[in-house]
Amino acid sequence: MLYFLGTTISLSYELHRFWWKRQPENKGKLHTVFSAAFVIHPNYFGDLLTWTGWGLATGTICAMQFPCGMLFWLWYIFAANSDAYLAQRYPDQFPEYSSKTPSFLPFVPPRVEKVLGHVTALAGLAGFVFTSLQCSAACGTGYYVG
Repeated sequence: MLYFLGTTISLSYELHRFWWKRQPENKGKLHTVFSAAFVIHPNYFGDLLTWTGWGLATGTICAMQFPCGMLFWLWYIFAANSDAYLAQRYPDQFPEYSSKTPSFLPFVPPRVEKVLGHVTALAGLAGFVFTSLQCSAACGTGYYVG
């Protein structure tokens, strides 16, 4: 269920953004409607759900290293870089939008998300290291802690 929900969130956001940007009246405007009204990067959140669903469906701890690692990468690399790009591209619109809208964690107030995002991302990194060390050679990592 998480896999399909995440895929639906990501794909529907991208399709809507593509359609919305093609409308002449939206030229030069920041996309802040549809799922972007709830979170700045719904596609990243959807991707995390997709990979978490896939990891849980496989039933192996090795597969869970992907969503754990994604928490770290999405928060510190992708969302941070995308926010910087949006702030530069839309200097008149992005500051107000980002002050009211969480970057990555839907329905979490932006001020709370700043702290919670760091904690979640670092927990994801710890989870990635833990799951990586627990994988056997059969999972393809070559690490095994017995």
